[in-house]
Amino acid sequence: MSNLSRSHNPEALESAVNSLLKLAQQEISTQDNSIISSSIALVKTLLKKVTNPRFEIILVGTFSAGKSTVLNALLNKELLYSDARHTTGTKCYIQYAEEGEEKIQQVFFNGQEIGQRVKDLCQQLAIQELNNNSEKNIWEAITQSIAIIKHKFKNTEEKNHNKKILESLLTAIENNKDKIDFTNRKSSNPIPFNSQQSQDFTDREKTAGIIESFNYYYHNTLLKDGNVFVDLPGIDAPIEADAQIALDKLKDEKTSAIIFILETASKGEITLPEREVMDIINNNSSISSRVFWLFNRIDSIWKGEESDEYKAYKKVRDEEFSSKERCYETSALLGLYGNLLLSAGELNQSNEFGLQSLMNQAIYNKNQQFFEAFKAYLISPKLKGKYTVNVMNDEKPEDTYKRVVEKHSKALIEQMVKDSGVNEFRQGIENYLNTEKWPALYQDLSEPLSDLSLRLRDIYINQNENFKREPKTLADFEYVEQKQISEKLKQLSEKIAQSITQKVDEVVAKKNTEFENDFNVLKTKVNQRFNQLIDDSFIDNIKNSTTNNSSNRGYVTFPRLAILVEAFYFLADGLKEVMLEESQKLIQSFFTELHNTIRTDCSELFQYFKNENEVIKQVENLEKDVKFAIQTNVRDQCVSYVREGKGFYSNNNNFNQILAGVFPELNTDQKEQKSNPDTKEQIITLFKTDFEPKLQDTLDNKLYEGITQPLVDNLRKKCDSLKEVIQNNPEGIKYISDAQITRDAQQKLDQYNSDKNKIDQNIKAYNVAINNINNDPDWISYNIKKLIDIPISDSNSTPN
Repeated sequence: MSNLSRSHNPEALESAVNSLLKLAQQEISTQDNSIISSSIALVKTLLKKVTNPRFEIILVGTFSAGKSTVLNALLNKELLYSDARHTTGTKCYIQYAEEGEEKIQQVFFNGQEIGQRVKDLCQQLAIQELNNNSEKNIWEAITQSIAIIKHKFKNTEEKNHNKKILESLLTAIENNKDKIDFTNRKSSNPIPFNSQQSQDFTDREKTAGIIESFNYYYHNTLLKDGNVFVDLPGIDAPIEADAQIALDKLKDEKTSAIIFILETASKGEITLPEREVMDIINNNSSISSRVFWLFNRIDSIWKGEESDEYKAYKKVRDEEFSSKERCYETSALLGLYGNLLLSAGELNQSNEFGLQSLMNQAIYNKNQQFFEAFKAYLISPKLKGKYTVNVMNDEKPEDTYKRVVEKHSKALIEQMVKDSGVNEFRQGIENYLNTEKWPALYQDLSEPLSDLSLRLRDIYINQNENFKREPKTLADFEYVEQKQISEKLKQLSEKIAQSITQKVDEVVAKKNTEFENDFNVLKTKVNQRFNQLIDDSFIDNIKNSTTNNSSNRGYVTFPRLAILVEAFYFLADGLKEVMLEESQKLIQSFFTELHNTIRTDCSELFQYFKNENEVIKQVENLEKDVKFAIQTNVRDQCVSYVREGKGFYSNNNNFNQILAGVFPELNTDQKEQKSNPDTKEQIITLFKTDFEPKLQDTLDNKLYEGITQPLVDNLRKKCDSLKEVIQNNPEGIKYISDAQITRDAQQKLDQYNSDKNKIDQNIKAYNVAINNINNDPDWISYNIKKLIDIPISDSNSTPN
């Protein structure tokens, strides 16, 4: 990878990739949505990074990690305000400007956003919530909050830090009230950089919480080619919204690379907020390969390899970062000030050993921190064997600096800068930006793009192969239509047979609730009919029946046997009538339910036929056969009722006397031929005693079997023949004429041609997009692996 920048405008590449994405988007509804959708989303994100003229490198770390100092050291200029305390949620964008055009611009939060910040801080400090519905209420609440804070938290050390943040925020609001718009973010007029005004202008402590961002336009070669460094609030900022700014920026599609500044050297571990950021980075494939891992304040472990600080740091490095690329160690403070001093030229007494130049260049005058760090450096093992330096504990750090530099001059400062790692880190950043960033972005894009294109390629090839197996002529489609009709008839017949079999199995297992209920109704009505037949009018009915049937049955007189037979016939015929009627109702109900089940289960299949009733008629024919068989069984069962039971006479030796008492005309004694009322009850009891056991046996056993057995036998026997009848495609069932088959076949042929043409067009568009991507000048110059097209032989259309 050796290209400084892209050789052309990436619009052509963007258009080609978007064409491919459009094709992929069309396939989401028919393919695995999650895989294709995630691939599309990742490609879109990486494409924006490739085509964006800005290459944003964000600096991420805790608010005490030294992010601003690191950026100042990279640019070799104390450009940003740096402080170990959290001050604001402000972002700083540093971008390129030509010499003489350097400037700074402020962008203010709107009043609503600022009001929410005040409210959040007040909630953390247990101050009454502020109403920020209008600009007026915000300013009134601010005035009230200042007084409350001063009153309630004078001695509250635990919340002292948040109190100071809130006080700074309220002060900044009061001092910049005229610059804040309640609804919109306002930008200030830019001011020239390196003026006294710029120091106040960019002092983030003085504008705490009201500035959304600073835009720095600075002349530095690292900022060429669209490179933009972005300094962010700390990931552990006390105000959650400030910390979220950094976390959101990690996932921002505009973010092109990350400088992650860790505190491991000074803390001896990876802190919890740092761990959270590492997880976000590792799980974000659109950015994870473009991370610089920077261990700042490395001078914290310059106490020898046997020190606990060094061992803790080394353990973390070995266990978690041994396989990571682009890992650097810096002491940004020593490197920044060392380079600023070296830029002053000779370090001698005339320029206070570079301090005069330092005062001119260092806008924020944090020299004291440098002097203390320099003194600590002098006594560290880093200088052992290189320089002999006498450090006096009671000497002021600034005096120590002057004395030591007077003796060792620039050589010592050059050694300090080298040990600081800043120049090595800057060189790594510079090499990456000059030779690797665009190839790396293109490479990152190519991987998911290649995966997506291969998925799309497989889809098209499979679709094309499927089309080759489809019918291709009208005759082919007509043949398929005929086969489909036959198949639908087969499915319908099997579905009907399945429905019938299921109902039969339910009856056999006595699990058909409606059938069981209907049979119980039948039993009840038969019993009721028997009681009606053998009531007080039974004797009179027998007499009438005997008289009416005397000629039919050959009676000349009324012998006892004739009366007995007539009584049994009377009861049997009466019961047969109700049994026949109720059994037919039961079967009718069963088949009505069966018809409804078939219509429901086969509703989808019935749409292929002219008249579903033609199909149902086949079932109705079956119903007629079942009803006839059941009628025969019921009649046969009732024939048995005309014979008296075995014990009819043995248990009633006085039968003749009882019968004579009911029928006096049978008496041989002519003196007494009157009917005896007492014997009527006896004869009714006699017949009840004989008839009831036979009837109950019928109802409990024989009749149920006499109904269910022909039902089951006929249904099972008829299932196969019914299937055969339907599958033979009777004219009354088939829904479609030959002319209709031709019309339907033509429609399918037209649809086939349309779909095939669409596939051919998609394959053509796919190949055009792939070809344009592969022939992109930068794609070629960065030696990115070519995407695979679809060979013409795989996509040839088959003639209609």
